[in-house]
Amino acid sequence: MSGPTRPLPITEPRKLTAALERLDERERRVLELRYGLRGERQHVLAEVGRALGVSRERARQLETRALAKLDAHSQPKPP
Repeated sequence: MSGPTRPLPITEPRKLTAALERLDERERRVLELRYGLRGERQHVLAEVGRALGVSRERARQLETRALAKLDAHSQPKPP
C-alpha cells in the first residue's frame, strides 16, 4: 500500500487544524484519510474514494485541490 506522495505543507498542529477548518468537508476528509490525521491510519486513494463514494481519480483530484489550498495558507502574507 502506498501513502501520500508529498508531505503536508503545514506541519505545526495548531496551524494545520486552522487551515483544515477552511477546507470544505470532502477536501478535509480526503486529507484526514490520506495522511492519517485524527487517529486514522494512512489510506490509499482507492480506499479514500470508496469511503467518500467517489472514484480513485476523483479522490486524487480532491487531494490535489486541498493541498493547493493548504499551500496557499502556508505562504506568508505580502506586506
